[in-house]
Parts: sequence; structure tokens; C-alpha cells
Amino acid sequence: MARCRQCPAKTRQFIQWVLALALFMFFETLSGDAILPQLVLAKVCNSGNKHSSNQTNVNDWNLSLASELECDETSKEDVTRATDWYNVIVRDNSIASMLTITMMAVASDAIGRKPIILLVVTGIALDRLAIALSPSLSILHYVHTAAGLLASRVTFYAVTFSAVADTSSHQTRSKDYSCVEAGGFIGLILGPYGGGILVNAFGLKAPFYASSIGCLLILLYVTAVVPESISSDQRTHITCSCQQVTAFCQVTQDVVGDDVESTKLLSPEKLRRNNWMALTPLGSLFNLFQSRSRLALTSMLFFNWAALQAFSFTLPLYAKYMFNWGAYQTVSQLGKLRV
Repeated sequence: MARCRQCPAKTRQFIQWVLALALFMFFETLSGDAILPQLVLAKVCNSGNKHSSNQTNVNDWNLSLASELECDETSKEDVTRATDWYNVIVRDNSIASMLTITMMAVASDAIGRKPIILLVVTGIALDRLAIALSPSLSILHYVHTAAGLLASRVTFYAVTFSAVADTSSHQTRSKDYSCVEAGGFIGLILGPYGGGILVNAFGLKAPFYASSIGCLLILLYVTAVVPESISSDQRTHITCSCQQVTAFCQVTQDVVGDDVESTKLLSPEKLRRNNWMALTPLGSLFNLFQSRSRLALTSMLFFNWAALQAFSFTLPLYAKYMFNWGAYQTVSQLGKLRV
């Protein structure tokens, strides 16, 4: 009887987490993908008329939505410079995220899912606001790189999937994961469209302000509505003691079941020698290469996302130079691709 009473509560909690992910993906992609490279290109074009993009003028810090206008005519040199800047900005942000994502995921096992989610959403909100206010590309680069240490789309995804695993059973986990993916992709598709509409109506900076405000609304929603998915007695403690390593090993072996390769990999002896190393990207890669099935699955995901992201990052600047496409035309094509 008590078990039946818990079902509606767990279902409601699952829906709340899926809705949080869909809203986050919508507001996060509202100013990403096609909009950020267009802003970089606009700053490159404007810097050619005003001053060098490596210089900062304190008077450029303003809240004007139309202070960065889309370039009507784009030269090959402008596109080349914008591509170089955009590659550096995205690369350093990704590296910063890679350095901390494992630690953030492990920290969610120790302190709960909600604190990490709130930290990520706060970081995204501050990052989008700082990008909109950045007077130069160099400051935009530093701000976006620093934000990558605390806030990334992948971290939100990882913690949300962990929260869904906390609230679902083994029988329904695959179905629940599919629903989470569907919610995330709805936000991933609709977000760029919303950003293109805002650019046409208010200018290139409008999506970044809207994204920042939207993340603050998500912050309030998660704080007030979404419950914590992992109870205090289920949380692990991040220590270097052999007892905690053994406990972590036992909990993880319950998850992997009879997978012989994973069981050997998660033996207390190995974790005792490399428990802190496992929190770093190198430790994650080392663990990845110890399991053939895990390596094969990760390789497939890597090539799939590499192809998708390469197209998403290349299309905006290429289409602007070749066809003089604006932000809305570009995000329309990206939306069709994702559908």
C-alpha cells in the first residue's frame, strides 16, 4: 500500500526534472549555436571601424540591445578573424568544462543533485549576462572560459540523468531516459528559433539577456519546486580513506551487476590507488579504456556528437560569408537538422 502511494510522488518528481532539463536546454541554446558566432563576427566587424578587438574601452560597457549590429557586408578577412576567435572561445570553454565535469558529478553524489544544478544554472546566467556586456572579444573569451569551470550543458545533463536514475526502477529506467532525452531535444530545437526571433526584433545581444533571465527563472523553479532526488543516507563522502573507497566500490558494483570487466575495474585495490585520480579527466579516460563495451559506446557517441557540433559551429560563419544569412535563417537550418 505504501508502495502505491509513492508512485505518484516519484512520477511527479520525474516530470519536474524532465521539465527542468527542457527549460534549461531552451534558455541555454537561446543564445548559443548560431547566435554566439554571429556576435563574435559583429564584434570583429565593429572593431575594424572603431578600435582593435584586443583593447577595452570602459565606455563600451552598456546595456543597449542594439549596440552590436549584424554585419551587412562581410569580408573574407573578417570571417577568418571571427573563426579564429570563435574557435579559441569554444575550445577553452570546453577544456575548462572537461576539467571539472567529473568532480561536479561526483560532488552531486556527496552533497545532492540540486546544489550542483543550482550552481550550473547560476553560472550559465552570469556567463550569458557577462557575454552581453563584454566590451571586447578578449574579455568575452576570459569570461566564457571561466564560466566553463562551473557551468556547462554536459554537467547539467549528467546530473539530471543521475537524478532520474535515483527516482526510477530498473524496469522503467530505459523508458525514463528516453523521456529525458526527448525533453532535452525539444529545448535544443526550440531554443535557437527563439534566439533568431529575438535577434530580428531587438538585436544580437537580446538572446543573451533573455537567456540570463530565463536561467534565473529556472533557478527559482528548481529551488522552490524540484525536490532533491537522493536522500542523505544514500549519499557518498569524498574522502581518501580505504573504508570510503570500499563502500563506493560496493555501491557501484551493485549498479554494474555481473559485468566482469567493470567489476575488476572497480575493485577496492585499484580505487584505493587512484581514487582521486578518478576525479580528473585523465582518470576518466584511464577507466574508459579498461572496458571494451564502455569504450565502444563512448566512441560511437564521440563521433556522433563531433559531426553534429562541427556542422553547428561551421554553418553560421560560412553561411554568413557565402549567402549573407542572418541569425534566423541559420538557426532555421540548424533546427531542421536536429529535427
